Amino acid sequence: MVFYANVNAAERKFGAMIYFDHAAGEYPPEGVLSHYLALIREFPTNGEAAHLLGRRTRRALDACARRVVSLLDLPDDFGVLWFGGAAEAFRFAASTPALVRKRVVSSPLEHPSLHAALASREGELALLDCDEFGGVLPENAPSETGCVALHQLQSELGTTPDFSVLKAAYPDALFLVDAVQSAGKRPLPREGNIFVISGGKLGVPGGGAALIYDAAHPALREWMELRRRWRSELYLGDRLFAPSCLAIECALELKIKQRSSELFRTGRINRFLRENCAALGALPTIPYEKTDCRILHFHFPDRQGAILVRMLSDAGIMCSAGSACASESDRPSPAMLALGFPRETAYSALRLSFDFSNTEDEARRFVSVLGDVLRRY
Repeated sequence: MVFYANVNAAERKFGAMIYFDHAAGEYPPEGVLSHYLALIREFPTNGEAAHLLGRRTRRALDACARRVVSLLDLPDDFGVLWFGGAAEAFRFAASTPALVRKRVVSSPLEHPSLHAALASREGELALLDCDEFGGVLPENAPSETGCVALHQLQSELGTTPDFSVLKAAYPDALFLVDAVQSAGKRPLPREGNIFVISGGKLGVPGGGAALIYDAAHPALREWMELRRRWRSELYLGDRLFAPSCLAIECALELKIKQRSSELFRTGRINRFLRENCAALGALPTIPYEKTDCRILHFHFPDRQGAILVRMLSDAGIMCSAGSACASESDRPSPAMLALGFPRETAYSALRLSFDFSNTEDEARRFVSVLGDVLRRY
């Protein structure tokens, strides 16, 4: 109640709240929210139950899986495994014979949950270097590699690797793609064998996640049985809340329909903010043409991003200093360190992330409020 009281106080003082933190979690669109509530009424039961409602829930999840594969324009032989969240999906993938005791290459730009999952398994984990623009660089003389595990859209910087170059460097490796930030926003890379998407990043209440994999690949054919054992014999995963998983289809379809309009709108917002925030001393971390326009990352000399985030939120503007899961960390931005920024600069970042709902009026108000915040800093 205290949190909501503070937000409402900010709204009363400054007008409607501005939400520029969609990379941390999407607001549920009205259509997704109403669909989700209907799913709660239709599928309230445990999907593992033996009775009629349990069987009906399992059939609905199977049908939803086929539609999700189709929406993502993946081959028909791709399968879907449902999880409570993306972190659980990463842990499952890392525990399977396809990755255990294999050499895996990744990058220092990955989400901490993917890093943690990869580090927990048996086998070598090699982190590739990055260039100054967030590009991931393959090894000059790569050793035998079992898996390449990378983001498609980096959650802090908005950068994306060149999967065609990486596939040429690691032609025999499985490609595990963290598509949590990118699903529905851009086509998935054809080089991928395994994709993880998250309901929470699409505006689904309660989260839910899908691990989508090439069921025809020899190393992945047993994953359906492994998933059954993961939950029902080893008890390593929580029981699924079916409505959250089922709502991913609706949210994904809406995001894909809005893709072109969202790119146009967020592109204009991004360019406006780059120009006007630069006049206030903000330094863009990545050039516009090398990042996704839905994410704007910049840094401020002699300012701390975490302090700016709190001052902006007191004025009714929600943004972040980096990945939301590391918001209470006292460490500098790992992404900025990976790009070669000094440690003190890596404390000074601010990330804004947009979606279809944001407007240029909000961008203009942000510039005005930011100017006031910097003067009072």
